[in-house]
Formats: sequence, C-alpha cells, structure tokens
Amino acid sequence: MLDANNTADMIAFLRSYLRMRTTYPDPHYKEVLQLFQQQAEAYCLAYQEIFLPSGNPVGIVSYYGQNPGLPALALNHHMDVVPAPNSDEWIRPPFEGHILQDSIIGRGAQDLKGVGVVHYFALRQLKRDKVVLQRTVHLFIVPDEERGGFQGMKEFMATAEFKKLAIGLAIIVRFLKIFDQENYDV
Repeated sequence: MLDANNTADMIAFLRSYLRMRTTYPDPHYKEVLQLFQQQAEAYCLAYQEIFLPSGNPVGIVSYYGQNPGLPALALNHHMDVVPAPNSDEWIRPPFEGHILQDSIIGRGAQDLKGVGVVHYFALRQLKRDKVVLQRTVHLFIVPDEERGGFQGMKEFMATAEFKKLAIGLAIIVRFLKIFDQENYDV
C-alpha cells in the first residue's frame, strides 16, 4: 500500500507528466521517456528504449520475475494526447496538471497518462516491498495511439524486441488481450 510520501510522489510525477506536451504535430516523447527512465533507474527497475521504423520511441520499464520461462505480463499505456484547441473552455489550463477539489485536471489525466503513472507506481511499490514475482511484468510507454497506433503499438508488436519479451497477457486500458490462454496464472 502506498504511504503518504509515495502518494505525494505519484501526484507530483503525474503533474509533471501532464505538463509534457505530447500532442501532434510535435509530441515531446523524449521528455516523457527521460522522466520514466530517471524514475526507473532511481528505484532499480530495468529500463530500455526501442526506436521503431517510424522513428518513434517506446519505453519499457520492467520488473523481472524469478521464472523467465513464464510468459510475461504487459501493462500498456500511450503517452500521446489529443490537442486541446478549446483550452479556454477548460476549468484550468489543460497542460498544467492543476489540483482542484481532490482531482487533477489535465489533458491525459484519464486517457492515458494517469493509468501509466499508476502502473509505474505499482511496479515501484512491488520492487520496494521486495515482492518476488513468478513472471516478469513490463510497462510499455508507447507513442501514436491517438492517431491509430500505426506508428506506435502496431510497429512495436512487429519488432524482434517485442517478440523477445514473450508477452502472455497484456492489460490495455480497460480490457485484457490474451496471447496465450493455456494455463496462464497471473
């Protein structure tokens, strides 16, 4: 369970992430991945970055399980957000991560930066508590979902690097995608 310090860290992390402009035509992916890399390395979680044929980067934060032969679990989130052309209609500026009455207001807070932060902090807490997992868990930080994922997850899944991760189950937003349904105990 997160204590008050970890909760404050998570809120600060999300607010920083929301301030990063990841809208097209010029998404600042490098800035996002630097944030995740710094955090992962500070908490002894593995981090790697893969560049796709489109030139877009994918970040992967991993917490390794003790049985590398088991299919891995993937927690997927995208770092891009849709533009906010109506920013004057927001109750707070969309790219500032304001806290208002126990809510964080910002483009991507729900879709999907907030989910990525929760996934990351779950891995961080497991590592901190020295929880031994049977299988590896990977957090994917992917680009291009808001434009269809053709230069993001689609390209990533076609790479040799993705295949090496041996994903057996992926949690993607609000549904499960099972790659191998036989005897998959989470």
